[in-house]
Amino acid sequence: MKIIAVLFPGMTALDLVGPMQALGFLPGAEIQTVWKDAGPVRSDNGLQLVASHSFANAFADPDILIIGGAAQATLDVMKDDAAMAFFC
Repeated sequence: MKIIAVLFPGMTALDLVGPMQALGFLPGAEIQTVWKDAGPVRSDNGLQLVASHSFANAFADPDILIIGGAAQATLDVMKDDAAMAFFC
């Protein structure tokens, strides 16, 4: 099962890490953390999470797409053309 966990600046880490923890126990689960570019992404409380893949080299056909939440950061990412193209 291919799972993508999307990171974005200012997101709430718990919204992503909780589902990743649960889904990671599924047999055959493969999880990629993804953002525009691979590398560190700072959450709303300053915790840095690491995108293991960029949009360009992430799974093309994930079974599950996890997108964490936040307040203003969620609204900001909804205005990001590259992110919206990847999500849709």
